[in-house]
Amino acid sequence: MAYYSCSMIEQMYLTFSGRIDEDGSAISLCCESDEEIPKVPFAGTPEETLRSIVDKWNLVLTESKKYAITPPYPRSVISYCSRCPLYRKAEWKPDGLIHQISLGVYPSPCQCHCIYCHAYDKPDAATPNSRTAEAYNHLFELLEMVKQSNMLAPNFMWQVTCGEISIHPYKERFLDLVHGRPTMFFTNSFKYDEGIAQHLHDHPYSQLFLSMDAGTPETWKKVKGADNFEQVTSNLVEYYHATVAEGQIRLKYIVLPGINDTWEDYVSFVNIAKLLKAASVQISRDYINRVSMSPEERTVLVSAAAYLLALCKKSGVPVFLFDLDYTIAEREQMQKFADEILQRGLFPG
Repeated sequence: MAYYSCSMIEQMYLTFSGRIDEDGSAISLCCESDEEIPKVPFAGTPEETLRSIVDKWNLVLTESKKYAITPPYPRSVISYCSRCPLYRKAEWKPDGLIHQISLGVYPSPCQCHCIYCHAYDKPDAATPNSRTAEAYNHLFELLEMVKQSNMLAPNFMWQVTCGEISIHPYKERFLDLVHGRPTMFFTNSFKYDEGIAQHLHDHPYSQLFLSMDAGTPETWKKVKGADNFEQVTSNLVEYYHATVAEGQIRLKYIVLPGINDTWEDYVSFVNIAKLLKAASVQISRDYINRVSMSPEERTVLVSAAAYLLALCKKSGVPVFLFDLDYTIAEREQMQKFADEILQRGLFPG
């Protein structure tokens, strides 16, 4: 049966995010952070929480199948989904298994001061309180129970996105949790961590993910708020040497016009991606203004991103354009401009 849904819903993608030691913390069935997304509060026990997750997932599927015939009513559990570009009509075939769990919980520390990051706008985002240890214990109890259940798909993958994992006070518990399963570690690479490197070595489908956003020390300092570009690139090379398969490192570049879109940055960044044999480069944008940008600002952004896309194509570096990073029109314009750059040799210098 064809109906409207998305791969996140169909694969029971679970996102643990936000402050877990405060009332109102919840698990979502979505990769977005809007208040209207389908989510489930933590219950009294891990078993009750897991049952609530499955019940909410079944409700979302039921409502989505109705949407094959009629639009969702305003307060429907899928009212936000119906406005999402990932939500599309297809012959979906859900298997009732969890394919991915993303762990982006706080409080979690990070040494970075990225100019586009708002996770630490509140000064307590990295600060534990008297309930933090208890909240993390409850989290790990639930995750261990899920891990031991029969609900993980054969291709299941963890995502560890909570602050900077290499300095997280619960790093060892996270590493124990994900042992034996492919995992994507989101890191700033300020620090080389033997435990993460060993996991990459032991699991050829595990990956390291870094939003690099620069190719020179000067731009790195502007974007990341730290003067350690050479150390970060050295750590990346060391992680690369710990891997056992090509494509275990993924890179991202959030294009910020006027800040990190210089040709020098692009060339250096692409050379780093080639050196690391990166699985792909995700060309992204600052999410905070993706709705409020003027048409002129969008044109400037797409043009800046097109030069990076063209250089990646010319250099044989795979590119990933996530549907939520750019609209369909923006992606089409970017691809068209990049092809024109390649055909006419419009590269600077």
